[in-house]
Amino acid sequence: MTGVAGTTPTLPGGLGLAASSDFERQLRSLDSANQQLNAQLAQAQQQIKFYKDRSDLMQRQLADVSGQLQSRLASNPLPYSPSPNAAKPPDISTAKEFGSTSARRSGARFTANVSRGLEADPLRDLGYEVEVASDGLRLRVPSDQLFQPNSAQLTPSGTSLLDRIAEILKTDYSDRRMAIEGYTDNAPLHGGLYATSHQLTSAQTDTILEQWTRRNQLPPSQFVTLAHGSNYPISDNQSPAGRASNRRIEILIRNEASP
Repeated sequence: MTGVAGTTPTLPGGLGLAASSDFERQLRSLDSANQQLNAQLAQAQQQIKFYKDRSDLMQRQLADVSGQLQSRLASNPLPYSPSPNAAKPPDISTAKEFGSTSARRSGARFTANVSRGLEADPLRDLGYEVEVASDGLRLRVPSDQLFQPNSAQLTPSGTSLLDRIAEILKTDYSDRRMAIEGYTDNAPLHGGLYATSHQLTSAQTDTILEQWTRRNQLPPSQFVTLAHGSNYPISDNQSPAGRASNRRIEILIRNEASP
């Protein structure tokens, strides 16, 4: 069709060329917006699926952990319920083991005590508290003097202290069964590698066992590790000094002989 001078060319149906061009641009813009929306929708659907799968996995893991815990409690119930004035933990022959497999690795098994006392002076020479109990000697060392805060990473001075203790164990108590027991306060753990107090104390006792059996060459069959977490405090957790006192490692040297 030939346009008349001074007028806008038209297409069949009366639609001007300029209007048609604007319409096409709008269509392209809408198409582009539609593609972006579709891409965002697909991304959102993928994220929803990811979080759903993650939630399902966490629920399965929680169910597995709950089942394992119930099974362990059914087969090995907690044997000890301390009175307000009783801070001493249960005897190792009945204590529940949390998180550590050292006893199974070493094959250690406790039997009746032999009737022979133990000399406490070699341990007292270290300068730390030593308790003389009916089942043996209990050396108590603050965890803060061994590990970095809220970790199982030994400090240089902690490594040196463990070397000194290992030398005494090797020289004076080489024929005794022993337990490495970990305790901490009830303060929440923030950051770090461990979510619970039992995980922390289990890692700390395993670290000590690792040094004594590898670096100091003490026999693994002589030891068992027990992680008590925040159970059995010996001081009031309401004060900083009390919490520091509860963060401790106890080495029990039993009267009974090592195999």
